[in-house]
Amino acid sequence: MQRQSFPKEEALEKVGKTVKTKIEFSGVPKGTVGEVLRPFEGDFDKQGNIISLPIRWNRFQRDKLIDWFSKQEYYKFLEEIR
Repeated sequence: MQRQSFPKEEALEKVGKTVKTKIEFSGVPKGTVGEVLRPFEGDFDKQGNIISLPIRWNRFQRDKLIDWFSKQEYYKFLEEIR
């Protein structure tokens, strides 16, 4: 399955949103809350779309744990709560 990129406008509308996980993964428990960050320079594809969005998990603020989610992963594994 080919990964879909976020159109730039859609991705930028998500910056600052609060999300929580629907599942446990990579040491991040289900229900963990995080914030969508502004995409980094390397997150853009050649067409200017966003390949993945960075999420900073609030539970791990001291360690500043950040995970990147493709468009499919974002909608499948995260829930926007604010």
